[in-house]
Amino acid sequence: MPSFFTSNKWLLSSSILIALMIIGVQCSQVAVSTSQAKLCPVTDSALPTDIAPYVTETTISKWFKSDTIRPNGVVKPANSVTFPANTDTDFHQWSEQMFLWLTSPHGKGYVFNSALFHAVLSDGSLQRIHSGLLLHAKLRHAKKGSSTSEGQAGHDASGVLMSQNGSLVYYITMVNDVFVTYKKAVEDNAKGVDKKHFPTSATDLAALVAYAKAQKIQLPDSIALAMELKTSWVEASTVCNPENFITMDAQVAVYDQSKPDYWTAIPNQAKTVKLALVGMHVVGSVRNHPEMVWATFEHRGNAPNAAYSYLNIKKDTIKVLADSSKGNWTFGSPKALYGSNNAMFMKMDTAKMPNIMAASAGLKISASNAQRTKPWGGDPSTDAYAGKTFKSNESNANVISINNSVLNALKAGDIRKNYLFIGSLWTHGGLAPVTNNDKNNYNLLGSTLLANATMETYKMS
Repeated sequence: MPSFFTSNKWLLSSSILIALMIIGVQCSQVAVSTSQAKLCPVTDSALPTDIAPYVTETTISKWFKSDTIRPNGVVKPANSVTFPANTDTDFHQWSEQMFLWLTSPHGKGYVFNSALFHAVLSDGSLQRIHSGLLLHAKLRHAKKGSSTSEGQAGHDASGVLMSQNGSLVYYITMVNDVFVTYKKAVEDNAKGVDKKHFPTSATDLAALVAYAKAQKIQLPDSIALAMELKTSWVEASTVCNPENFITMDAQVAVYDQSKPDYWTAIPNQAKTVKLALVGMHVVGSVRNHPEMVWATFEHRGNAPNAAYSYLNIKKDTIKVLADSSKGNWTFGSPKALYGSNNAMFMKMDTAKMPNIMAASAGLKISASNAQRTKPWGGDPSTDAYAGKTFKSNESNANVISINNSVLNALKAGDIRKNYLFIGSLWTHGGLAPVTNNDKNNYNLLGSTLLANATMETYKMS
């Protein structure tokens, strides 16, 4: 029997969207040494400011529980049931509010690692998160065919990423209580629960809440509807400014690193480390969109931007040059900023997971140089793809604009000021996403070339 994650086309949507939108990147065969002194990331790539503001500080303040913007203040989840879905900005606002909610303080941690969420384990099973639970961070899942698989997306899903300071990149996937309850309701053939897609309406939610009540299950943030998160992490000890990162303790594998081209995981050994958040995919069902909206966020110091363009407040097209070679990034080195970006130097030994091996002969296990080749998910050169006209410069401007609005509104000392919204993606009318060349079916909207430097580093062929 197929698993819950693979038996329903709508339940595959988050992974489909993620897989479809992997950016094209240039690869080289130049490995990067990680023996240098610890690199401190630059503050960020500067955001253009000559763009029309689309979201006011008054609107952002209403996201907060107290209707007042406070440093590290608690944010309410976006109401996915009444989601307007009228403009790109609606989807971007939903994305930003959800990220701020997920990274709001909750107990001794954050919302995303609280009892409101379950961790997805390697075998596809779910583990409710609770205070004191040490999650296991993985390089990638061993389970194939799951919509919640971890690790790199690309032409070789076994790819492994390392930071410039020598930390492996770890992944943890979580799903919220609505997702889990819907899964149980489908398995129980619950009355009134639509078995074809996650809840997207007040009627869908009412049926699920009725089932939850009968099962004595509480859904305190049910208006968030079903959510899936994929998070990426590095060891906090390898960053020189851990106070600028969201952190948590977790367990990771211990490796015998005596061979430069093959690391062996030591059986039955794990170490507890403090991890620093470098990326997060936020995926959720909203009104009229069972395919689920996909948004992604990154730490501001992750990687340099390639050249891009946008529309300024006068509707002029402005071209931005690639970030200069001055400064350092967590996943990019100025010594190889140009010509050797996003090359895969190591991957999992799929026959002996979680062992790590060099990606090909002559390479060593080492750090790749990452670059955001489509920084905000739009590229005008692809706007006429499949006969459909996109407006990438306008889309890029929308993403940059809401970044400016949110980052300027957050108070000094709010750790969330250190994270950038890279973009969000959805489909026309909530249809299942397709990638063929039929112009009537190519229905992706928003940041249509969306990718996260820590999770889609390598090109999908």
